[in-house]
Amino acid sequence: MINNTHNSFNNAKYTATTFNESYRSKCYTWKIIFTILLIVILLLGVVGNSLVIMAARNSIQLQKRIATIFIVSLAFSDLTIGISQIPLKIYFELNSNVWYKSVCYYYFMSDAIGYVANILSLFAIVIDRFILLQIPFWYNNLLSSMKAKLLVISIWIFSFGWGILCIFSWTRLTVSTISIENKSCVNDNYVFYATSFFGIYGPVLFIMTISYTSFMILIHRHIKAIKLTEIKNNVVKLNREIKATKTVAVIYLSFLISYFPSCVINGMIFVDPKYFPNLKSKKKLLIQLIFYIFIEILPVISTAANPLIYSFMDKNFRNEFKRIIYRMSLKVGVKIKQPELKLKRRRIQKHINSLHTIKNIN
Repeated sequence: MINNTHNSFNNAKYTATTFNESYRSKCYTWKIIFTILLIVILLLGVVGNSLVIMAARNSIQLQKRIATIFIVSLAFSDLTIGISQIPLKIYFELNSNVWYKSVCYYYFMSDAIGYVANILSLFAIVIDRFILLQIPFWYNNLLSSMKAKLLVISIWIFSFGWGILCIFSWTRLTVSTISIENKSCVNDNYVFYATSFFGIYGPVLFIMTISYTSFMILIHRHIKAIKLTEIKNNVVKLNREIKATKTVAVIYLSFLISYFPSCVINGMIFVDPKYFPNLKSKKKLLIQLIFYIFIEILPVISTAANPLIYSFMDKNFRNEFKRIIYRMSLKVGVKIKQPELKLKRRRIQKHINSLHTIKNIN
């Protein structure tokens, strides 16, 4: 989907997903800066999402939460996008020539698989939050651990199938729509990308917008209700609601910032495929800024931001990250202070001492 926008930018004729270099900057300094930025995003994404997966695997506390299953699926999709897309983006930023058709197949299929799995994993988290906030008493019946795992498996099966469909023509009898033109990868599959936009990305974005808006309204009502009561314990509940509000707001804004500009650009391309090529001839700098920010950077930067938003804001994930980093530091011979672990040991020792005291009294 992102590559569809990338390609459509470069052609008056709608040719889905091509590595056309006409919108890239010719400035060597900018190429180095952009490459360094992509490398940093790649490293943060790989480390962050790997920590998410390791934390979910090691923590019994996290394994008890159904939402963790969807967060792990999101982490895997982010890893897929980062590992498969960013290195090729770097390569084509520095060297635009494509010599092997297999590279094009790999890029287009991994792009479709990664982004579809990513957005559907985000949507699964919306479903989880909707049930938890709107009908909490039915949560365990509607969304058990087994059902969540089956849903994730279905998401990835669908994503792989959708990725394979991107290379076949939906309108002609040709086996493949992928080719190399002017040393650039081209996927002339208009119907596939139109279906992806109007059938998956657009509707999911709309539903998520409505859902998160309703979540914010519901949480705001809960905060008002708590403020009206005079029970002191509700202060703790109020703080929890405020934290939940902040988390939901960050999640929603991250998704909106990452995907909404691309959706708007795609909509403009479907309405008028010649708009951006014509704009390029008049305002080249503007079109380059749009290209780099909304097409090249934002979609991949979300792969590094998701672990921060969905996991680092969660106390259980955060504590497990510290434990993982602490254990890894011991293996490499670097000592890192671990307040949570020390506190836990102190509590255990205090409990043991109290048991000894009771035993001595008896």
